Order: sequence, then C-alpha cells, then structure tokens
Amino acid sequence: MKRLAAIVLLCGCGDSTTTQRTETFVHVQGNLLAGEGVEVVIDGVEIRSAGSMTLEMRTRTVDGERVEDLRTLGGLAFEIRDGEFRLGGRGFGPVVQGDVVLVDDEHVAVNGVTRGDVAR
Repeated sequence: MKRLAAIVLLCGCGDSTTTQRTETFVHVQGNLLAGEGVEVVIDGVEIRSAGSMTLEMRTRTVDGERVEDLRTLGGLAFEIRDGEFRLGGRGFGPVVQGDVVLVDDEHVAVNGVTRGDVAR
C-alpha cells in the first residue's frame, strides 16, 4: 500500500525527468601492524600514525558530490585547515606540501620537531 502511494505521488509531480540519488561511502581504517604505523597524504602533507593510534577515514557522497568527511587518529578528528594541522579541535601549527606529521600516543611532531601533546 505504501509503495503504491509513493508511485502515485511521483506520477502526480508533473516532472517528466527522473531524479536518482546515489549515495557512496568510502571507509579506510588502519592501525599499528607488525611495528609499522599507517600513513596517508592529504594536500601533499604526509600524516603518519604510530603507537596505538588508529587512523580512520570515511567519506560519503550523494549524487557524486562529497557531503561528509570524517578523519580520525586515535578517535580524535584531524584535518588540515587554512594550512594548519589540527587534531581534536586543537591546532599544531602550519604545514606545507612535503611536510611529514607524526602522531603517536603522546605527541604531534612535524618534520621531527614536537609541536605539542595529544590531548585525550
């Protein structure tokens, strides 16, 4: 009964074109395996996880347009915004293409220089 009502509603719209919504989810997850961390490159910046930090990335698109991105390290959201690496809502200073960010259980370092502690 509900399916028939939906068909009648679509037919009654008067629009001869059919709109099809397509949703796509991309989910990548990695963690420490055999002593090696996981790395990802975003905007030319290499981000590496170490220790028990788990990297998770999910992207959802609707009709080919990205509507949601979720990127976490150790459960904390991370991003590069306005040229700055951010983790858990906190900024760790500027990064540029070619930089290497290392996030372990305690610290965030860029090109081997500690920029701060990981807040948990």
